[in-house]
Amino acid sequence: MRWLVIALLASLPAAAQTPVIGPGNLPPDFYPHSSCAKPDMSMIGRKPGDIRDIKAVDAYNKQVAAYNQAAPAFNACIQAYADKANNDMARIRAAVQDANH
Repeated sequence: MRWLVIALLASLPAAAQTPVIGPGNLPPDFYPHSSCAKPDMSMIGRKPGDIRDIKAVDAYNKQVAAYNQAAPAFNACIQAYADKANNDMARIRAAVQDANH
């Protein structure tokens, strides 16, 4: 049974996709979710209609700067998560190949 699960996992595509998933042998949350904090575009308010309103423009620019500051940290975190997931898949594929030889 264990090798069947590993074989099924090994047949999954390597690219991160959200496929329609049918019934399987694994529980829905068998793999840990990312703990990366994704910046939310809703943290940026509406762009001021009047660019002469210095306070509104300054507030908007601060919101954009906060978002832009959070984005690189998220990108680094999610890339590290994806790298670890790819390593996990490589281990599963290696175990399947070992079982076949």
